[in-house]
Amino acid sequence: MYRFGDSRARFYEAFSCDDVDSVHNDYQRHLLYLWMFPEIEQQKLVAWGTWAQATDGHVQEWLSNTGIPMDQPGGRVMGDTTSLYLLELYELWRNTGDGSLALAQWSSVQQAVKWMIENALGSDNYGLPQKVTTTYDHFGWQNSRSVVYNAHIYLTCLQAARAMAVGLANDAATVKSIDNALSIAEAALPKVFWSDVTQSFRATAEGNQTFTDSLYGQMLAHHNFGTFSYNNESQLWQHLDYEWQQNQDIYGMRVLSNPIQEDSIWMNGPPTWTYLQLSRITKPGTNLTAAFEPFKRMSENFRTRLRDQWNLRALTHTQTEGTALEHGAPREQGHYGFMMTDQYLLPLLSGVRADLEITEDQNDVGASTVNWRLLVDPVLYAPPFELPVLLAGFFGTISADAADQGVVALTLTAAFGSVELPPNSLVVCGQAANTNGWVNLTAGKSFQWKQSNYSHCGW
Repeated sequence: MYRFGDSRARFYEAFSCDDVDSVHNDYQRHLLYLWMFPEIEQQKLVAWGTWAQATDGHVQEWLSNTGIPMDQPGGRVMGDTTSLYLLELYELWRNTGDGSLALAQWSSVQQAVKWMIENALGSDNYGLPQKVTTTYDHFGWQNSRSVVYNAHIYLTCLQAARAMAVGLANDAATVKSIDNALSIAEAALPKVFWSDVTQSFRATAEGNQTFTDSLYGQMLAHHNFGTFSYNNESQLWQHLDYEWQQNQDIYGMRVLSNPIQEDSIWMNGPPTWTYLQLSRITKPGTNLTAAFEPFKRMSENFRTRLRDQWNLRALTHTQTEGTALEHGAPREQGHYGFMMTDQYLLPLLSGVRADLEITEDQNDVGASTVNWRLLVDPVLYAPPFELPVLLAGFFGTISADAADQGVVALTLTAAFGSVELPPNSLVVCGQAANTNGWVNLTAGKSFQWKQSNYSHCGW
């Protein structure tokens, strides 16, 4: 990271890669920025949605590169830049309850949505992102008609754009356009990618390869919505089982098999697989140890075998790639952010997340009422506990004393930044705390209350 005198902040993709603020890479590692310095993410969102947005509506890959003056954007046409720009706008609103930035850039949102949908529909109503590359750029996927990784991201980001159109902009035309595109995409995705033979999703429309990180878009959906953007959950679980069966490695998960193409581990895949398995923690039969296994293998390789947690790499060798000395060793891209998708695990495991309750007006397309809430549902923990609360510009904790005659004393404490909670917006185990008005917390301050024990919260 570096700052200019006019307060612009810019980030290289990695120590050994000079793309500046590439959208797809930013989203892999953006949570720390969002939690600690949300103004940096706001600044980038403004850039991506103004002078870095191409005239056709797609958001360009990066803000600068080798030999190019700063803030002269360019790069490839990708399936995970325009879409993730929209999702990050939504996420900023979800984390703060403040949708002013998305509203200020609404014309940019409309252009981005229009480009995504036109690309997906094409001339024959195909329905899924076509002929665009991804952050997984070693496999020539821009030559494929469609890639499953892009398809799941597309569903998620269209739903985020729809929520903004309904909850912020009252934009009935955009809602109708998205609803039509979602209907076509939801029907097309299993038709194009699902294999009844393997009970899994193909990596591309043309082949039968098994790709680790196929469901990255579903992790992002669950993180942002608390639900998935694909309506057949059983296929998600079947795919994850097959993905692990085909791609597991003692150092994590190889990126692509059937056949193997580049026998390496890309560091984004194992955290995604672990997150999605852990999203089932409230369901019977979920094995927490097994869910952590891919991420544990990858992270322990760096922590205890390589003993280098400072210089995380984008890729490592598998147990069968290269010589014995290369097995499990870094392959390329020093000081990379791929593994930082593990930070999505923190709000998932704590059960603490910001949420937007959007109630649509059935008589007025695009109209709604919106409530911002801080949901606390710590299904893994019974009092006493202390859990992290991570919001845009806010680090804090929520703690609970041991239950006394069915009553639990809870405390929300601010450690960094500030948060403003509207009345009835602090919801623990489905019950809103009686706050007697707004709760405004700054660093070092806390709010305490008591409430009855609720068994559905895991207590």
